[in-house]
Amino acid sequence: MASMVSIVCLSSIKIINMLLQILLILVALYLTCGFVFMIPFIIKGVDVVDEGARGSGIGFRIIIIPGVIVFWVVLLKKWIKIKRNFMSQTNVHE
Repeated sequence: MASMVSIVCLSSIKIINMLLQILLILVALYLTCGFVFMIPFIIKGVDVVDEGARGSGIGFRIIIIPGVIVFWVVLLKKWIKIKRNFMSQTNVHE
């Protein structure tokens, strides 16, 4: 009976360990994508997405790096939306 309980405990610990490893891999992938996105966004995107940040210095851009890495999905959607609106306005005026 005791060996049966220890087998169940070991298998559940292995499952939890595997799930934690998967979660950590997913978080690492998400943050890696955020880091890759951060480079072009800091160079060009921040000026497009936030008019108040236009012409800002390197200090401001360094400060927003952690936020850009974490919220890259939201910022990418906003950047794409602004680009689409800009493109549709240019096509209307032609």
